[in-house]
Amino acid sequence: MTTSEKHSLSVLMVADCLAASKIMKGSPTHIVKTYRAMQDQGITINLMQVDARHTPVIKDVRYSCNILDAFWKIPQVLRSVRPDVLHCHEHKAALLLLPFAKTMDIPIVCENHGLYSISQFGVRGGKPFLSLLSGLCEMFVYRHVNHIIAQAETMKLRIMRDAGVEGNCISVIYPGVKTEEFSNFKNGAIPVPGVAPADKVIMYIGSTAPYQGLDLLAQVQKHFQALGGTAKFVLILSVGTATETIKKFHFDEAATIAFAPQSNAVIPAYAQKADILIHARPDMPDNINVQSKLGLYLAAGKPIVTTNIGDYPHILGQYEGCMMCSPDASTMASILLKALNDSKIPKAAATQGPLLAQKYFDAKKNIKKIIDIYENMLKSRRKVPAGA
Repeated sequence: MTTSEKHSLSVLMVADCLAASKIMKGSPTHIVKTYRAMQDQGITINLMQVDARHTPVIKDVRYSCNILDAFWKIPQVLRSVRPDVLHCHEHKAALLLLPFAKTMDIPIVCENHGLYSISQFGVRGGKPFLSLLSGLCEMFVYRHVNHIIAQAETMKLRIMRDAGVEGNCISVIYPGVKTEEFSNFKNGAIPVPGVAPADKVIMYIGSTAPYQGLDLLAQVQKHFQALGGTAKFVLILSVGTATETIKKFHFDEAATIAFAPQSNAVIPAYAQKADILIHARPDMPDNINVQSKLGLYLAAGKPIVTTNIGDYPHILGQYEGCMMCSPDASTMASILLKALNDSKIPKAAATQGPLLAQKYFDAKKNIKKIIDIYENMLKSRRKVPAGA
């Protein structure tokens, strides 16, 4: 289907608070990318923000409301749009839409980006009662929507266990990446300021959020240097400044370069300068999902050093262009040094990496999987909820 062709489906995509600024990361980025990819496939799609704590700055958001006016504004939007399918990101949005979807007989898909982990009593900053209530609401939603999209096999298994949902009601679809932008890159690498031609480059691409593990990466750097390793650690950040990041996480200033590029369009060119693409992913509840970062790394065709958290062993288990270990700084530094000096790993990464990226993360293929879910729901008009 070309972009000029019109698809018969009408979809209302609903998310909770998206972004307070035009600089997006994480879930908001994924939601908007999915929305625009649906448009490219000819889907008639509208984007709605609920629980809005600010005026949406993303031009794609057509409808917006907050919790207080949601129960009169949502029916208005549904009557105006008359969607065939509701695609809700996260359980909060789905919880608000569920009563109206059931009343109006509109199939509802809930895509979850993470799962609640109940706070423990006595933990500083924890909110055990609130997190327990949120967790119960989350599982209630998964029992009553028509289909669930999980961003990891580990998420699917937990939903099946905790919500009692059958496996055929859950599809695992990883966040999509335009893999061809990295795999077919032919414009040449962009020099990284401060990196000499002879320098080995260990590169991280992403945000400074706690679940990205930059504190662990800084510890890896120290152990790597103690083992005699020499390389420039290059941090390409979605937000933040070099000085703040290096000092906050205690990187070695002499061996670390950090910057935020002016455009994501140049990231494929920077990735070509990497000898190793690294992700020191810590073991924490936020990392139950799979991030699009892994798709980007694979598509670039460069060796990967990462931790064996979540679905990473499932995806990378047979991949010869990668080395994995537990999230331990000393162990990770050892395999990093080994990967940097192994001539077989770059060859395997160059040939196998783009193929794995295509298999799991290709945006067009993954959007097609979602459209197939829509069409199958409409074909069967299954009114029985997922957990029934």
